[in-house]
Amino acid sequence: VPAKPLSYRHMFDDCRNLIYADLSCMNATDLSYAFKDCIKLQTVILGDMTNCKTVDYLFQNCIELSSVNNMLITNKCTKVSYTFNNCKALKEVKNMELWDMSAVQSMNYTFDSCGIRDLKNIKNWNLKSCKSMLDAFKNTSAMEIDVSGWTINEDATVAMNELFKDNKELRKIN
Repeated sequence: VPAKPLSYRHMFDDCRNLIYADLSCMNATDLSYAFKDCIKLQTVILGDMTNCKTVDYLFQNCIELSSVNNMLITNKCTKVSYTFNNCKALKEVKNMELWDMSAVQSMNYTFDSCGIRDLKNIKNWNLKSCKSMLDAFKNTSAMEIDVSGWTINEDATVAMNELFKDNKELRKIN
């Protein structure tokens, strides 16, 4: 593991034949665009994200991505927009219930057009710093979404336009 946290920004961007990535030894400060447009990527194992401040566009357009392991958002992360945008084959992101979303300011299009079916484990997210959630869960394959325990800053204006728009499979929301 690198002693000093590093930026992985655009590191594998557009590596169109990459199928598997094990970055369990990483120590990242910035993962934005790291795997953007890796259209054949199927599985990713991530490492230490304690110091990571942004994951914007991390897996955007990874259309064959089906599983993400060890992804952990901490209270240092402020941007998660487009993270899983257009990940049509994505079925599971493990441990989302452990994500500390309290510093996130922007999560626009985070799961837009994503294949994820189960979003019950996001029910206790603290979104007190989030100012924009435009289309965050638009057009997912989710059948059930639980936002019953979300903490949102009631004193701030939070943009939530089209938050759950076009969820054709959605059967239940709490």
